[in-house]
Amino acid sequence: MIGQKLMILLLVISSITAQGQTANPSAEKPFIEVQGIADMEIVPDEIYVTIGLRERYDKKEKTTVEEQEKELLMLLQSLNIDTKNLSLTTANAAYVNVKRVGKDVITRKNYQLKLGDALTVGRLFEQLDKLDMDDARITKMGHSKIDSFKREVNIRAIKAAKEKAEYLLKAIDGKIGEAIIVRELEQHAQTAMAANFSASQYANSTYKEGTNLIVPRENVQLQLIKIRASMYAKFAIK
Repeated sequence: MIGQKLMILLLVISSITAQGQTANPSAEKPFIEVQGIADMEIVPDEIYVTIGLRERYDKKEKTTVEEQEKELLMLLQSLNIDTKNLSLTTANAAYVNVKRVGKDVITRKNYQLKLGDALTVGRLFEQLDKLDMDDARITKMGHSKIDSFKREVNIRAIKAAKEKAEYLLKAIDGKIGEAIIVRELEQHAQTAMAANFSASQYANSTYKEGTNLIVPRENVQLQLIKIRASMYAKFAIK
C-alpha cells in the first residue's frame, strides 16, 4: 500500500514538473515595441488644368467655341505643350453643353489639360488670359511615380523603428534581436486639390526662363505632395 501511494506521489510530481518544463519554453522572451514614422514631400509632375470654353460676345460680335478651340490648340503649340495631353472631360468627344439665354443659344465645352510643372502652368494661364479664356483652374495634382515614393517612405519608417529600438536598448546595455512582428500602421499621401489657382487670379510678377522674360500674373507655387508612413515593430532583446 505504501509503495502504491509513493508511486502515485511520484507520478503527480513528475506531471507537475513536466507541465512546468512545457510552460517555460512558451514563456515570452524579453522584447521591445516601437513605432517608426517617416515623411516625404515631393513636387507634383502631373498637374491637371480644366479649361472651359463658351461662346462669348464682344458688343455684337460673337466668338464661337470652335474658334476658341482653334486658338487654344495654336496656343498649346506655341508653348510646346503636346496637344495629346488635351481632352474633353466628357466620355463623348462630340459632347457640347447647350444653354438657351433669351433668344441666344450658348454652347460650352470643358477640356482637361495635363501639364508637368508650375512654370508651364504659369505661362499657360498668362496666355489664356490674353485670349480672354479665363475660365481655367488647377483641379488636381499628383506624381507619376507616387507608388515608388510610397514604398520608399515605408522603408524609411521601418528603418526608423529599428534605429529607435537600438538606441533605446543601448541606454540600458541591451541589444536588439530579430524582428518578431512588423506591421504597417498608416500610410497617407496628401495630394493637393489646388482649386484656388485660376487664370483670372494672376497679377504683376516677372521672372526669366533662359533668354525669355515671362510675365505671368503671378508665379504659380504648387503645393507639395506629402507622404507619411507609420510602422509598428516588435523586436526580441538579446
